Amino acid sequence: MPGPAPEPIRLAVLGQVRAAGPDGALLPVSGLGANLLLALALEPRGLSTARAVDETWPDGAPASGRAALQTLVSRLRGAHPGLLTSTAAGYALGVPGGAVDLLRAAAAAEAARSALAAGDAAGAAAGTGAALALWEGGPGTGGTATGLVDAVAARADGVRRDLLRVRAAALLDLGDDAALAATEDLLALAPLDDGAHLLRMRALHAAGRSTEAVAAFGAYRERLREALGADPAPEVAAFHLELLDGTAAHPAPAARRRRRPGPSTWPRRTPAGARASRPRTRTW
Repeated sequence: MPGPAPEPIRLAVLGQVRAAGPDGALLPVSGLGANLLLALALEPRGLSTARAVDETWPDGAPASGRAALQTLVSRLRGAHPGLLTSTAAGYALGVPGGAVDLLRAAAAAEAARSALAAGDAAGAAAGTGAALALWEGGPGTGGTATGLVDAVAARADGVRRDLLRVRAAALLDLGDDAALAATEDLLALAPLDDGAHLLRMRALHAAGRSTEAVAAFGAYRERLREALGADPAPEVAAFHLELLDGTAAHPAPAARRRRRPGPSTWPRRTPAGARASRPRTRTW
């Protein structure tokens, strides 16, 4: 029996910044309004008035900073009812975390990791797939505060890496050929991540491409030595040896085997990921 439908998204930052209008439809927000919403997406429990002013006008607030913030908040409340709420210190989001795409994706990553650890690879794959579909472009598009846009993008990249890591492991457990594509997406965000390379090697082996998996290890080892002066983690090197001596096992169906350690326990190196370009839109 299917579970309850997810709560509608009321604030989207994984692409163009958008917020729900009176009819629930997501409307684009740019400029100062987007800056404030991005700051609150990073701190959903609220910001003081002083910090909200600083985040919204990073290059210097107008002389009447508090009054200007109140005017901006009034405009946002008029266009997006219920989105913002006042606190004793300043302002906070007036919607639950599940109604903010970035926060929903982060929660989905945690839930999928738990599902995978419990042996529910199908549930983990479904949950991560739905969460990854929330991305619609470069996170924070529409914001003009570079630091905020970069902070949201960095947070989003971290969540996306977590989702892809769990998704790749779940699809590998299920014997789904899409596991290899998921590892490629993960490596695009984390090119020096040991766990991501181990997943890709396992996916290549599962697809009957063990020779490519061996070659992938050699290429990664050279790249890692050049970039960091280090060698792949012992777990990665051990799987490479298993490939060489023919003892590497193919994944068994998830329902018939005990759970191995989940992806959160695997070695990883996580450099900053790249972000998509951001289209222009209207401003407040």
